[in-house]
Amino acid sequence: KADCEDLMRLAMPDLQRSRVATGTETPSRTSHGTFLTGRKESEPVVLRVEEKIAQCLKKSEVLRFKSGHRKPLVKSEALQVVRYQKGEFYNEHYDNKAGNASHRAATFMIYLSDVEQGGATYFPRSSGRPGMSDDCNGMASSSHDVFKGKFWNGSHRSPPGLRIYPKQGRAVLFWSRLVTGNEDMASIHAAEAVVEGEKWIMTRWMREIE
Repeated sequence: KADCEDLMRLAMPDLQRSRVATGTETPSRTSHGTFLTGRKESEPVVLRVEEKIAQCLKKSEVLRFKSGHRKPLVKSEALQVVRYQKGEFYNEHYDNKAGNASHRAATFMIYLSDVEQGGATYFPRSSGRPGMSDDCNGMASSSHDVFKGKFWNGSHRSPPGLRIYPKQGRAVLFWSRLVTGNEDMASIHAAEAVVEGEKWIMTRWMREIE
């Protein structure tokens, strides 16, 4: 919790209107964010979080894929912190620029705050898969038993797909690149509008070691 609070304080002074992958402002993304570059990369809280992410990625179950393993992941750019205020959202999108799935092969996202209502991350083409235990060095992952009924969308009355609700310290890892090197069409996702409160996230994009 303390690291989440510190990251929000660190990012707050430099928040600017968010842009899409092409670098432009659009009505489809209404949040504000900043990259933690320069001196901020050496801040103690940033170094602690970087180490926690690195430790999570060393777990064998993270790279396990069918009968083998995926390629190891390394960071491709600086950490980004984004704030969504009431009514703000990001429509369905892929994390990569078209035709460049290698740059952001995977996304590691941490929710820095709880949200009173709304603000879920929605994957309309994915059923999702439960992964590791609830605690990954202080950052939550996905567990079917722990979170069933909370973010696992299993009701026939609900829209298809996977909806993950913000919870401070919860982390989500998903791939945007298939093992073939192509974009994973199931990785399309949206940040649903915040209905009450604020939503803060931190994102680390990673590429695969070729």
